[in-house]
Amino acid sequence: MNELMKAMFTILMLAENSTVDNVEEQAIGLYQIRPIFVEDVNRIAATNFKHEDARNARLAQQMIFIYLKYYGEKYSKATGKVATADILGRIFNGGPKGYLKEATLEYGRRCGNFHRQWIIEGNR
Repeated sequence: MNELMKAMFTILMLAENSTVDNVEEQAIGLYQIRPIFVEDVNRIAATNFKHEDARNARLAQQMIFIYLKYYGEKYSKATGKVATADILGRIFNGGPKGYLKEATLEYGRRCGNFHRQWIIEGNR
């Protein structure tokens, strides 16, 4: 999962494909992180991230690691399956049970395609 987690930083950046904040949705930074995401990370890891920290790529990656590791493991326990880039992308996009939401299918597919390309290019 650690290799996949490293890849997820690039994959999510590509999937979000934006350097412009989405003011309407309060999504900021390269990863388009919303306040509820930061609140959940702080709850999970007893951290004190602020929403503004999402503008700092290193801090955003720390938050993403905490979130995806936690919910990726919950997914694995619930389903007996290993979380893939598709699944982690759907969780990132749709919340803890985002992998169950039809609305996250396309986002998950994009993440999976980016991951397969990542592997083909030798970025294991």
